[in-house]
Amino acid sequence: MKKFSFFKKNKKVVDSNLLNVVSNDKKDLSTYEYKVPVKEMLKGFYHTKASISTLKVGFESLQRILFSGIEDFDQIFSTFVEMTNNARDQINVIFGDLGKNNKEKLNQISSVIVGIQGSLETISNFLGATNMISLNAKLEAARAKEYGKGFSVVADEIKRLSDQAKGVMNMISVKEIEEVSKDLISNNLKDLQIDIDKFFAEILEQLNYLESIFKRFSRSQEEFSSLIESLESIDANMAYYSRNCDSLIGSDTFMLSNDEFLKELEFIISEQFSWINNLRLLVEGQRRIFIQTDASKHGFGLFYKGLSPKNDAIRQLWEEVYIPYLNINKFAAEILIIFRLENRNDSGLRQAKDFLSQAESLSEEIVRKLEHIKKMVIELDNQGISIFS
Repeated sequence: MKKFSFFKKNKKVVDSNLLNVVSNDKKDLSTYEYKVPVKEMLKGFYHTKASISTLKVGFESLQRILFSGIEDFDQIFSTFVEMTNNARDQINVIFGDLGKNNKEKLNQISSVIVGIQGSLETISNFLGATNMISLNAKLEAARAKEYGKGFSVVADEIKRLSDQAKGVMNMISVKEIEEVSKDLISNNLKDLQIDIDKFFAEILEQLNYLESIFKRFSRSQEEFSSLIESLESIDANMAYYSRNCDSLIGSDTFMLSNDEFLKELEFIISEQFSWINNLRLLVEGQRRIFIQTDASKHGFGLFYKGLSPKNDAIRQLWEEVYIPYLNINKFAAEILIIFRLENRNDSGLRQAKDFLSQAESLSEEIVRKLEHIKKMVIELDNQGISIFS
């Protein structure tokens, strides 16, 4: 029988070739085993960086708004206690002067009570704003996951104290004033005098209690400052490591697939809609919204360098998005400056609305360009072309 040359090959050569193939397969398998989790970690890094940066901005705003208000309330409480005592004295003088007719007395008493109600509403409005701020802070803390745990605890404590204080305010402003109002209507001066005196005594007692609550608020300020310092350190480290992540995710080993790029693109577009909507709520709704204006720490700017495509046509469009993205953040920064002013006038609000209008136009341009990029990537993917190779 004729033997084919294949069977005459040296067994050692065959074994050597086989070992090389197996060895290469093992290397490929090993690379694949760590490539997937590392790539997921790199993608997750950008999202974590965004959450931490947003959390930092939110808590800095919260600290500025909340604790500056608490410092003001030290003076407000002193003034309010003094005013309450003066009002109590006025009521006693009114009741002591029996020469005047009842109607005039009732009008004077009613005027004093209205003044007290106005001051109660000032405190109540502050507590309502505090609740909303604390809720926003807790939401941002949740987004940052492990990094936001400490902030979440502080936000919970502030909301608890605020709810507690709000309950006291409701008890004063509803229960006690209702009793006084009934006596005012019935013209029962004897009962009225007793109830009004009880009313003022209750207010003074509860004011002392409220003051103790706000002192606990103040003690939270140190903890807040410490947490923000920690977050600033984390934020700085994230900025340092982001350069390494940009290099890694742009390498051949960890480069994204077209599908992975499209998923991140969807996230960027969604974030852009959310960001411009928050800016709109700030200007048109006069809402206390935390806005990130550092272009490198949210949305498109977060991924600009790391996800930069190698395909010439896609990269050109990608780079065209960056200038309007920088400009839209500048408009947002100008809007924040206006809304941080304590005494905003109509001119400032008109200017803020003008900045918003320009920002909305830029946002539409950004989304339009990103949607065009998405369409082109899908077309290239259908042709089997990677935008990163």
